[in-house]
Formats: sequence, structure tokens, C-alpha cells
Amino acid sequence: MLVGATVISEIPFFITILGGLIYLEVLSNKNEALEDEYKRLVVEKIIQPQVNTYDIYLGSVGITEEEFRQVNSERYDRYQTEDLYMGTTKNDVPFRISYVRTSIDKNNYDEPVYKGLVSVANLKKEYNGELRLVYDRNESYSAIEKIGLKKVPINIPRVEVDSSEFEMNFDVYATDEIQAMQILTSDMMEKIIAHWQEYYNFELTIKGNKLYLKMLCTEPFTYNEYGESIITEYYLEASYMKFEKVFKLIDEIEKIVDNL
Repeated sequence: MLVGATVISEIPFFITILGGLIYLEVLSNKNEALEDEYKRLVVEKIIQPQVNTYDIYLGSVGITEEEFRQVNSERYDRYQTEDLYMGTTKNDVPFRISYVRTSIDKNNYDEPVYKGLVSVANLKKEYNGELRLVYDRNESYSAIEKIGLKKVPINIPRVEVDSSEFEMNFDVYATDEIQAMQILTSDMMEKIIAHWQEYYNFELTIKGNKLYLKMLCTEPFTYNEYGESIITEYYLEASYMKFEKVFKLIDEIEKIVDNL
């Protein structure tokens, strides 16, 4: 009788615990939905004035790893992407942008390699060849080597440009040197250097009718005392206000390629 009473008394306790877990799961899902809606409202406010059309897809979808490799020059072990922002620029160039993180395994620790924006734009005119700008990391390479980071080989010829400042910041690779110089005008090189100075890890690839851009930026969230990520307007704006410069650069390069 005592055993039976003990079992019966434990049932309400089990139900209470189960109910609590279900409540926490529902609350977590509700908070996640509210965070997504808040992020959508903030990002819409940033994007809407800068483009002709746009769509926002929050979640795990984003720029594919194969697309990322077209503009990436650093080895990594792990690739993550979240959210997809797509539409057309003021010059009606279709674009897609995602936030991307890469990391390497270092002494059983997930060491960050890259955290920033990656965009892919569909140029109206086919570029006959491939052009890559890879940021020159000579000044910081000793620090990079400490975490075991290595460059990815670039399998097209390296070319020189008529700007010592540009050469200090970028390695230029191209299948057609003449076409590369037509795109890398003195005005365009000045604008790209300005991007590099602001974002540091800035890289660019033009291949076929695709323009790939990669630029370092702050994470669009912060962390609380428990290590949980928190969405705030400040961090969203700090990351995604860079969209404006991405769209302008896409349109400027589109015009140059269209006139080749």
C-alpha cells in the first residue's frame, strides 16, 4: 500500500515537470518568433530605401558554400550561414546577401576565421573571364599563422596594377589583364581601397555574369551574461547598414562591365 501511494504521489510531480518543459519550449519558440519579427522590421527599415525590390528569408537558408568559395581566400573547417536578403538594386541588378561565419578546429576549440556579409549579384552582361581581388594579409599574417590559418590557392595568373597603394592592400588575379585594367580604373581602385580601410577583410570576384563580394562586419547580435545571443537594433544596424555600400558597389561595377 505504501509503495502504491509513493508511485501515485510521483505522478503529479512528473506531470508538473513535463508541463514545465513544454511551457519552456513554447516560450522559447515564441521568443524566437518575436526576435525574427523584430529583426525583419529593423532590416526592412535599412534595406527598403536603398533598393528597388527586396525579400527577406530568416533562418538557415543563405549563400551556398560553393558560392562562398568563389570569393574566399582562407582555409576553414566549418561553414555557417543564416538569413537571406534578396532583391534588385537601384540599377535593377538582382542580388542576394547573407551573414556568413567560418571557423577552424584549433586544439578542440572552434576558432573563428571569418564573420561578415557575403553577396552574389547577377550582372546583366557576361564578363569574359575571371577577376579576383584578394586582400593582402602580409602585415598580419604572422598573427593569422598562430591559429593555423592558410591561404587557399588562386588558380589564375596574378597581375600588377598601376597603383602602389592598391598593390599594398590587394593581390589581383585575372584571366585577362586588359579587361581587369578596364574594370580597375583609378576611380574604382580608390573606392575599393576605401572599402578595404573600413572593412579590412574585403574581397571581390567577377566570374561570368556573377559578382561576389565579401566584407567583414560585426555580428548582428550581442550576448547576455549567460552566453545567449540577443538581437538589438544597435547591433543589427551596425552590421546591416553596410548593405548600402554593397548595393552602390554592385551598381558601379555593373555599369563598368556593361560598357566593356
